[in-house]
Amino acid sequence: MENIKIFSIASTSLAFRGLINGQIKYIKDCGYNIKMVSNKEGSIDEIEQAEGVAHITLPINRNFAPIADLIALYKFYKLFKKEKPLIIHSQSIKANLLSMVAGKLAGVPIRIQTMAGLISTMDNSLKSKIYRQVEIITFKFSTNVWPNSISSYKYMLDTKMCPKEKMAVIGYGSSNGVNINLFNKDKIPQNELEDAKKIINFDSSNFYFLFLGRIVRDKGIADAVKAFTTLQKKHQHVRLIVAGIYDESAAPLDTETLSALKNNSAIHFVGKVPSVQPYFTVANCFLFPSYREGFPTVLLEAGALRCPIICSDIIGNIDMIRHNETGLIFKVKDVNDIEKSMEYSLKNRDKVKIMADTFYNEIEQNFTHNFVCSKVGQAYDQLVKKHFFKKGVSITI
Repeated sequence: MENIKIFSIASTSLAFRGLINGQIKYIKDCGYNIKMVSNKEGSIDEIEQAEGVAHITLPINRNFAPIADLIALYKFYKLFKKEKPLIIHSQSIKANLLSMVAGKLAGVPIRIQTMAGLISTMDNSLKSKIYRQVEIITFKFSTNVWPNSISSYKYMLDTKMCPKEKMAVIGYGSSNGVNINLFNKDKIPQNELEDAKKIINFDSSNFYFLFLGRIVRDKGIADAVKAFTTLQKKHQHVRLIVAGIYDESAAPLDTETLSALKNNSAIHFVGKVPSVQPYFTVANCFLFPSYREGFPTVLLEAGALRCPIICSDIIGNIDMIRHNETGLIFKVKDVNDIEKSMEYSLKNRDKVKIMADTFYNEIEQNFTHNFVCSKVGQAYDQLVKKHFFKKGVSITI
């Protein structure tokens, strides 16, 4: 097992502290010789120490950069030819494209990419159509494609983006699950909870909706603000907490949304927070109007803390949230439907709490971090056995 080399690849090193935090260490502890490959953002030493394996830095530009991409492609090729990994497993769009093409050219036997959200499902714009072709090309260079949700799998199958024999959903979906020991109401430090309450001037007579994520158009922030301001006219005691970084470079928000975030006294724009757990705990409901996802971990985090959820009816969300069973679902980009769901959760607190409890039970069974990591490890085992079986070599894992 120690001779079986795996490269886990991402566009940014931050993925190893967020998207698949702890998974590399889990696979290492299973006996595999695994290394991380990405560009450098943040402290590499901290990542290596946390995961217990080495990190290899390559210059991966997450934006469209033809010359830089060709250089990165060549460096991937040289790395694979030198190190000869049995498996390469990529986790993000640009890394998928570069590593799968280079891996094919370098003769890497097992080339896996996890699809954590299809950009091509956004709309019918030229940008989406280009991304669709990039995704299809990448699939051709992969040996295995792992959509991280069942709804993504069905979409890719129905639209003939990828052959069925290449695809598999690991477990019940999710790239990494959720650590229910970390996202546990009983383990939130009291001082963190009090700090969060102080920041939003907490009043138990108010009803708090929480929007948490990057403050960009694709996350539906404008829809959330519009729906909230409509609801606010009918219910004076509602509040909206907005937590996250405003990424103006992605696409500037409209002036109406920016003005509301700045000037509406019932909206608490708290920016980036050191810990999200206290905000899920003080909130009465988590509002998630995103336009595109793969299998959003933030829903698992909210669910692990038993925070009732209302979300858009998109790929990924619908794999976890069933309307009136584990949460409420509204039509994506439909402000009126969002406002109706918000008002329902406001007027039916006991019902949405029961939904939250139901979702928590499902998380415990199917979406914990250890459960998902174990399924990834089992998938590696099966691919390795199949590879050596074809070569007529018996191997014990």
